[in-house]
Amino acid sequence: MAKRVSRCVLGVFLVLCVAVLALGCAGTQPAAPKTTEPTKAPPPPMVIRRAGLDPQQLDNHINTTNYTLSFSRQIFSSLVRVNPKTLQLEGELAASWTVSPDGKAYTFKLKPGIKFTNGAALVADDVKFTFERILRPETASITQWVFAEYIQGAEDLQSGKVKSLDSIKVIDPLTVSITLRNPFAPFLAAIATGYGSIYPREACAAAGKDWAQKPIGTGPFKVAKWERDSIIVLEKNPNYFEKGLPIPDRVEYVVMPDRATEELEFEANKFHWMTLPVDRYDRYANSKWKDYIVETKPYTTYYLALNTTMGPLKDVRVRQAISLAIDRERFVKQVMKGHAAPAHTLLPPGIPGYDGAVRLPYDPVKAKKLLADAGYAKGVEIESWQTKEAETTFMWNLALQEMLKEVGINLKIVKMDRAALREMTQKGNRPCTWGGWWADYLDPHNFHYPWFHSKNTTSVSVNYKNSQVDAMLDQAMAVQDPVKRAAMYTEVEKIAVQRDAVVVPVFHIKNYAVTQPSLKDVVYLPPTALENFITAKIVP
Repeated sequence: MAKRVSRCVLGVFLVLCVAVLALGCAGTQPAAPKTTEPTKAPPPPMVIRRAGLDPQQLDNHINTTNYTLSFSRQIFSSLVRVNPKTLQLEGELAASWTVSPDGKAYTFKLKPGIKFTNGAALVADDVKFTFERILRPETASITQWVFAEYIQGAEDLQSGKVKSLDSIKVIDPLTVSITLRNPFAPFLAAIATGYGSIYPREACAAAGKDWAQKPIGTGPFKVAKWERDSIIVLEKNPNYFEKGLPIPDRVEYVVMPDRATEELEFEANKFHWMTLPVDRYDRYANSKWKDYIVETKPYTTYYLALNTTMGPLKDVRVRQAISLAIDRERFVKQVMKGHAAPAHTLLPPGIPGYDGAVRLPYDPVKAKKLLADAGYAKGVEIESWQTKEAETTFMWNLALQEMLKEVGINLKIVKMDRAALREMTQKGNRPCTWGGWWADYLDPHNFHYPWFHSKNTTSVSVNYKNSQVDAMLDQAMAVQDPVKRAAMYTEVEKIAVQRDAVVVPVFHIKNYAVTQPSLKDVVYLPPTALENFITAKIVP
């Protein structure tokens, strides 16, 4: 009986062992292979390439050319900026600002969390340092005129009388105030330029004279590589404060002063973007790139400036006759080949105060009568001075010469050395000259104050003195309401340009660029229409 029980137990045990072994074998069978998605390679970096010149230096406080601004405005930021679509001022580094009731004190609240490309946080002390650096004599800033006349106590810092300005106060780490000596409504427009680029105090001070070669900013890009006279590479700033920007990973500026080579490289698709001079416009307008020509908008006016205190030009009737003798539409069509717009005001379109309804008439019959009334029925000679190097200016002067000859005005073109012309101009001894005026910032003050206020007009050789105009310009500086200010500048234009013919506007030039079909969304920054690649992208 015991043996039977043992066999039963043994049998059950064997059955259980087999079952366990079966389960064990089943559990150790290899699992079916898993299907995995192939690892996607990261997209190649988006690199935009264009040709250009070596910027030489990237310190906006001593910057002299618009070309170098095209680099530096992508490296630095200002407190405020001009929106390129609306032309309205908006905060860049500043989250907000207030203006005191008397129009003198501007208080800026900085956006929190902004960092320079070296990782240092932007603070109000950087703003104070920046504006004081512009004014310090050791900086030798050629742009200090934008601020020196208006910031309270600026002359004391310029002369070395004081080490720092009480008028620029750090209220807390993110708040700074700047007090002006008098109300100056264009102040925000002035600091919105590249001249108002904010620098990191510690890094800039430590760099000293090397700062212009090793800039550190808060802009969308940073300088990653700079081989002099060869290439400069801007790389995406990982600390940039605007989410999702910039879009390109790199922008490469290849130093290439030879225009013919640049065109060959562009046509071989080695460059994405290229400036397009007027004399090369037709080449690309009649090519596969015809739909990729971009018209940029510099705020510029070309004109004849007339010295109101020299020779026949003392008589307003002679100055009016010169204006009436110029057929602006014909000049634009025949001389500029349509690459300009007729100018009827000193202010270009887009500048507050510009009146598009104004038309300076072409009336040679009236011009002859005015000359006769002024005692020049048999004709009059006017000298127009220009530099020896300016061949384009010479061509434009010749075209004006032909028009003026039709009414009895002999425009004698005198070529001079640049230094001699500058000296004679500053002394107010230049009779008449052809010139162009670019907006430093988008405000009519930047045009009217230098040309029409008696305290400045000697330096531009028009020597215009009109107490009514002086009073209007002084008052306009203090008016915060932009609509009221614009109306005041419109009135100044009517007196100084339309009636007194101090300056005879001729045309507003057009600028062009051409891009590859793959390049989209380049921004052109006012007022100089410089290209900026912050939102640009390359598409298939």
